[in-house]
Amino acid sequence: MLRTMREKMQGIIAGAIVGIIAISFALWGIQNYLHETSKAKVLAKVNGAKITEQQVAVAYERAKRISMSRLGSDFSFDQKAQAQLKKQILQQLIKNQVIAIATKKMNFGISPEQLQMMIMELPIFQVNGHFSVEQYREALAKLNFTEADFLDDLERALVMTQLERGFAESEFILPNEIELTKTLFNQQRDFGYFKISPQLFAKSTKISDADINDYYKKHQDEFLTKEKVSIQYIQISGADIKNKIHPTSELLQKYYHDNILGFSTPKRWQIVSVLFPNATDAKENAAAKQQLTDIFNKAKAGQNLEQLAKDKAHVTWVTIKDISSPEIAQHLSKLEVGQISEPFQTKNGMQLIKVLAVDAPKPRPFAEVSEQVKKTYMQAQLTQSFYEMNDKLSDLTYTNSDSLAKAATALNLEIKTTPLFTIEGEKTGLLANKKVVKAAFSEAVLKQGYNSNPIEINAKGGTPDVIVLRIKDHQPQIAEPFAQVKSTIQEKLQQIAMQKQAADLGEKVFAAIQGGKSIADISKQYNLTWQPVTHVKRTATNLDQTILRNAFSLTKPKSGEVSAKKVELKDGSVAIIKFGAIYPGGSEQPFSGKAEDFTKMLEKNLGAYTFSVFAQALQNSAKITIEDESKTENANKTEDESKAADDQD
Repeated sequence: MLRTMREKMQGIIAGAIVGIIAISFALWGIQNYLHETSKAKVLAKVNGAKITEQQVAVAYERAKRISMSRLGSDFSFDQKAQAQLKKQILQQLIKNQVIAIATKKMNFGISPEQLQMMIMELPIFQVNGHFSVEQYREALAKLNFTEADFLDDLERALVMTQLERGFAESEFILPNEIELTKTLFNQQRDFGYFKISPQLFAKSTKISDADINDYYKKHQDEFLTKEKVSIQYIQISGADIKNKIHPTSELLQKYYHDNILGFSTPKRWQIVSVLFPNATDAKENAAAKQQLTDIFNKAKAGQNLEQLAKDKAHVTWVTIKDISSPEIAQHLSKLEVGQISEPFQTKNGMQLIKVLAVDAPKPRPFAEVSEQVKKTYMQAQLTQSFYEMNDKLSDLTYTNSDSLAKAATALNLEIKTTPLFTIEGEKTGLLANKKVVKAAFSEAVLKQGYNSNPIEINAKGGTPDVIVLRIKDHQPQIAEPFAQVKSTIQEKLQQIAMQKQAADLGEKVFAAIQGGKSIADISKQYNLTWQPVTHVKRTATNLDQTILRNAFSLTKPKSGEVSAKKVELKDGSVAIIKFGAIYPGGSEQPFSGKAEDFTKMLEKNLGAYTFSVFAQALQNSAKITIEDESKTENANKTEDESKAADDQD
């Protein structure tokens, strides 16, 4: 299935796997979730496998980091949100563990070659369309992954995706189900709601100085300044070294003759290439292989290859730089003029080649390549000088780990300094380099006072610059003065108090509606405005989507009963929604687009639902022990999944 995924879903698979990395790894932090940590506190067990407090903490920090990156200055995590996120992370780790155990029993797997191929094709690890080892390592470092842990986790996530896609791609929808779904999509409703905003209580809500002072004393960790450091550093600059290289004409002539092959026309082969592209069907691939083998045998016996292969044959001249396939290069190096290779597999399909002619390399005159000779010579000298200086820098800063002075004197380098900065670094300049900032706040540099290891910077082509740094000044975290944060605390406490009053009033209004009290009497009693909505579709965009979604989740009440719901909105308001009426929908297409697109969407959603039911069944049958609660729980009893079930309804 993974092979099919790769061949059929080239555009989708990259996004899907990036989603896996961003969600399964970064958000939920499944790193090492199958590995036991004997010293860490165990929070849960799934069929005996442990999930530790450390794993949840790592996942939490990743999730928090993603939220900070996405929201910027709007980022805020109160204690309730922190507790909720940790609970969600634990439940997701439990779910991942259950599915991982199931896929292992089912013998699902992915080969190392497939795993490597997928990694190399991911845009997140590419620079200018090509896989970059540096980009790969930098991306892993940002998520605090070792390469081994990342490969383990990616393999598990891909296997889970393999299982999920098996469900998704095997579902189908019957015609009568499609028509029924259309009528449900096109259904219209009447309903009404009261919206109770916390701002209604702004004037009446007062926060005392004693409450503010008490909050400040109990929540000092919320008002700590950010830790800051400044550094001093010495830098080896490739540009400075290059400016000191001035080759004479004699040196360039000698370099030209010593490296004559580098200034010659490349060796060329004229070849006939026959390619049968990969097919999605195994039988088609087997037939193509047999056909190519027959062509090879007949050509070997003396028949014309181009006539045998017809439109599959292509004659061209190539150099080693033109060859993108290592398999072609390998066979080409073994063939003489007139010889033909046996069929071989490449990433593009089954292929064979025949050499028709060869052009040997020919030296180009010095006058024609003088600029190239000079450029190549200077780059070679730059590389040699740079790495000689780099070796000396590394040795001197290691043996004199408490100072940069000796290295600076020996290499004639200036000791430079930076202003104070936090662990977030800066947006431009040296302190925008994550490797520099990470080194400055590392244990060895910040806590133990050592010089850093050499750090490569400006590595966007040519020889990179290298710096070694050490701490110049350090400002630890301290609590901000009460006077500076008093207004912030007051606003926060006032918002909390206002939201509580809105929630309390929401309970009263909800109880009144359920008790049969008229909307007019409730509006008058609590000075609230009733918002009626008529003949609205579930796809409406002019309403609060939380209100709309919950309005369509209300069931039609029996005679003498009331169908209502109280929901919290994103802005802290409370909405009390009351059912009005249902108008059956027609069977017209609910969305713009082709009818088959709508069917595919339904099948995809049904597949996702089927997989969720399967995953839930696995959890129901698993022995899941939440250690903090000292009891066995099934994930379908959690508050989060109850909410998910409401949304599904």
